Parts: sequence; structure tokens; C-alpha cells
Amino acid sequence: MNEQKLNGYELSRDWFDFCFENPERTRPIHTAIYFFAIEHCNRLGWKEKFGFPSQMVMEAIGVKNWRTYSKAFNKVVSIPTGGDRLKLALDKYVNKDSSLTLICDDVFTTGNSMYTMSKKIDEPSVGAVIFARTLTPRWIYAVFVMS
Repeated sequence: MNEQKLNGYELSRDWFDFCFENPERTRPIHTAIYFFAIEHCNRLGWKEKFGFPSQMVMEAIGVKNWRTYSKAFNKVVSIPTGGDRLKLALDKYVNKDSSLTLICDDVFTTGNSMYTMSKKIDEPSVGAVIFARTLTPRWIYAVFVMS
């Protein structure tokens, strides 16, 4: 990150300036995610790149329902063809003004397809799968994990 010192007041002020200037683009969930991202980044010493696992974020901001959380995303992409049905089910919950992409698939085995798609779209993203055969990386949320 650049050498400019960040402080909570300026970050907060900038966010709420953005909210006032763009009321059609922001919702309370964006504010919750934004402020938790600041807290998480602060704990990590302001690393330039860091993980931001969906389950951790949901727990921190008090969101219990995946549908509620998914409304913060601007689009859903699927891993063909396994994730296509999940994508169709989640498309109606997207927020077109968000900048986060949700990558979905039916089954997580090695993660190769999720990593490949993440690099292909080259946008901030998180993943969601219905079944995981192993533990998933922190950026992928699994509904069911087989042990």
C-alpha cells in the first residue's frame, strides 16, 4: 500500500460521502462489509492483498442468510456446467452496483476450476459451492462439506 497514513475518520468520512453521492448504489450491507474490511485490514497490518472469507464476513456483520449476503455482489459467474443451475438460482439476488463477483460451482474437489475462473475474470471475487469434498480455501463458501 502507499505510504500515506490512513485513519479511521477519513475512511469513514470518504465512505459516507460516497453513500450520500450515490444513494442508489449503496445498501446497509455494503457499509457493514466496508467497515469490517477496514477492521480486518487493520488487523493484518494493511497488507496490499489479503483474504476476506465469506463465512468470516457474514459472522462478523451478523448476516446469517447466504441470500442476504449475496445481495452485495454485482454478478454471479458459474463454472460450466456444474455451477450453471446455482448461478441461475442466485442471479436474482445480485446488486448491479456492487464490485464483487460471486463464482459458483456444484462440487469443490481440488479447487482448480475455481482458481482458474478467478484468474480469468480478474475481479474481486468470492466463491460458493454446494458440496465440498475437502475443506475449501477461505474465500470459498461451501453449503455442505463432506469429511
